[in-house]
Amino acid sequence: MFRCGGCERRVPGNRPCLYCGGTPEPVADEEVLFCCRCGGPMDKAVTQAIVVDRCPNCGGTWYDKGELEATIEKKAMPDDGAQSRAQVAAYALDAKDTRVQYLKCPRCTRIMTRVNYGRVSGVILDTCGYHGVFVDGGENEKIRAFVQTGGLGVKTDRAEHDAADAAGRDKFKHVWGSVWADMVWDITE
Repeated sequence: MFRCGGCERRVPGNRPCLYCGGTPEPVADEEVLFCCRCGGPMDKAVTQAIVVDRCPNCGGTWYDKGELEATIEKKAMPDDGAQSRAQVAAYALDAKDTRVQYLKCPRCTRIMTRVNYGRVSGVILDTCGYHGVFVDGGENEKIRAFVQTGGLGVKTDRAEHDAADAAGRDKFKHVWGSVWADMVWDITE
């Protein structure tokens, strides 16, 4: 395995970095990541020249910063596969705790933030602002379906709606005064 000399990302083989074009440098001992969901060791998987970490136990996938966007852009979301789906289903049945669980980043062990992918997909990702994103087993397929059905376009429509809503609120505040306008605006939404 190699790491880019410019951006420190993993590069499969001795090729220029896909992200910055930097020169790859060999890495002596690649660190083994442990799954933030089940705690098991994660295996390396290469998809369209992007290296991701996959958990063989629960089917979760760790994407270093920028890798999730690159796989979506290349239309190369890893297939969870029939065996992984069966493992995920078995793991889900074994999971006794169905409450919301905040996971720790496998690189820095900080608590990650839960984010709805694309704001409207319903797929909750665990993100570390410094290192990357953890996608639970089976959710790669949900993300792929969301993207293929034009879900990322809905994300843009939602952003435009939010901007129009903010502009309308500001105009309403100008006419009626800020405290009263905020109270009325929130009731009418």
